[in-house]
Amino acid sequence: VMTEVVLKLDKMENAKQRVNELLMEVEGAETASALIMAWFLQNRIGVLVRSVDERHIEENSPFMVGKVAKMTQVQMQRLSGLIRLVVDDHDISNFDGVEVTIFNERESGVQVYWLNENSLMRVHEVAAKGKTELGSHPG
Repeated sequence: VMTEVVLKLDKMENAKQRVNELLMEVEGAETASALIMAWFLQNRIGVLVRSVDERHIEENSPFMVGKVAKMTQVQMQRLSGLIRLVVDDHDISNFDGVEVTIFNERESGVQVYWLNENSLMRVHEVAAKGKTELGSHPG
């Protein structure tokens, strides 16, 4: 999975930009590969490193990954969302607002509303056992 994420990320301009933004935020993170490896390890997901490319081996070495500081919960969630999108072959848009993916595991549809000051605005319905992606409230 690690190799798949890194290879796909290289082809996704917007997702790659967001990972690079995280690189600048997370202390000690020098490469996207080391940051993603640290995410796996900080989530207690074991990764076997194998490569014939010495650069990749160095990027994923315990020395490089060990330099990555423990990520905040918000950073972990942001990277988790990016990894999920990359694995599913979905690059994010160049949208500056918040992008939301809603997964509905219920047996019935779910209404989605934005709260606009003191009023509710219905924006979408997520089908039973469905998924939808929305941009943030336009206001």
